[in-house]
Amino acid sequence: MPKGGGILKAEWWVPWEKAELPDIEYILQSWDTAFSTKEKSSYSARTTWGVFRRNGQVNAIVLDMWYDRVSYPESYADFEPDAVLIEKKASGQSLLQDLRMAGIPVLAYSPDRDKESRAHASSALLEDGRIWFPFDKKWAKNLIDICSAFPAGDNDDIVDTCTQAWLRLRKGWFVTHSQDYDDDDADEPRRRVSLYG
Repeated sequence: MPKGGGILKAEWWVPWEKAELPDIEYILQSWDTAFSTKEKSSYSARTTWGVFRRNGQVNAIVLDMWYDRVSYPESYADFEPDAVLIEKKASGQSLLQDLRMAGIPVLAYSPDRDKESRAHASSALLEDGRIWFPFDKKWAKNLIDICSAFPAGDNDDIVDTCTQAWLRLRKGWFVTHSQDYDDDDADEPRRRVSLYG
């Protein structure tokens, strides 16, 4: 791994150092599911993200991380998220259907590019200082280590949950980048700059 990380650098994460979490306005849970429980198979993984305001900016903080080799995830955790984002692939399809039948607000995510391209596209929010983590949580530091090792490290499933969540939060205007607007002409209506540059 390059010093300081690969695409998603550890130094870009912002620590939340207060004992109490910020006032969360919106919760998004992001899943990447796997079929098999075999030792060398992919993990099923989940991260939970809270959107909050600080100093006039909208940010996201990771609230939870989980991954394991299970045949089928049985819970969507204790956060009662406003939306659950699940990659729409063979292993996620049955989970999508089950959660919808249970009345859970599910969003299907269909990636249109490879994992590294998604990491590059989503890294702008991280680099812009909009992605926070609870400073005193071991699991959060583990998450940062996993993300900063990508694409050279193991467990890219957890990285997928992060990048798909960040892309969704930015595309849905929940969290914006400081350069999402083109302010060249103050008299013109504000225009959003393309998500992918």
